[in-house]
Amino acid sequence: MSIKKYIKEHKEIRLMVFYIIFIILFALIQKFIVPKYPNLVTSEIDYIMPYNKYFIIAYALWWPLIPAAFIFFYFRDTKSFKALCFQMFTVCFFTLYIYIIYPSYIDLRRPITESDIFSNMILWLRSIDPPRNVYPSLHVSETLSVCYIVYFCKDKFLTKPVKYICYIISILIIVSTLLIDQHAISDIVFSIVLSLIALLACPSFEDEESDNFIDGRKDAP
Repeated sequence: MSIKKYIKEHKEIRLMVFYIIFIILFALIQKFIVPKYPNLVTSEIDYIMPYNKYFIIAYALWWPLIPAAFIFFYFRDTKSFKALCFQMFTVCFFTLYIYIIYPSYIDLRRPITESDIFSNMILWLRSIDPPRNVYPSLHVSETLSVCYIVYFCKDKFLTKPVKYICYIISILIIVSTLLIDQHAISDIVFSIVLSLIALLACPSFEDEESDNFIDGRKDAP
């Protein structure tokens, strides 16, 4: 089967174009929009948060988590896939809008003098991810988006142990953003609120013939 024919028969895959557009727009904003007077979003609590270089491993779990979620739900359940796309794209594009109208930055990144693999990973991360446009945190809101769909999906593969593993990984990812000085607490709080609003606005996709996604977001296992 040709790619063109596959896309024609599986129209839902076209939704991924929006994520590609988002990635391009985010990269452009990060590179070309550098405000003269950004808003500092750190608080006194942020300055006393501990630093733990080992949490870079948890932070890095985000990179396989997001594509794995898209791939899993695409092949397992169209309804859940569409719900994930709606949830994800809503928080992503609204976040970009916030970055433009309310540019932000943090001043939390402590100097790294060690040269072990964990420290070098964090230094590399800082080299590609400057401490601006952090409010809200995309790392957190996208992680929560995956969590919500996992919670409401009834696919037989997503047993309770599997779901609990996903929740634990998600918590570790979120906490890691604080413990390696990538984000402030306010970034996390805003991300939680934004992702919850997107969840409440998510349609039930009644046109799909799947019983794997719980309509109305009720009685999830």
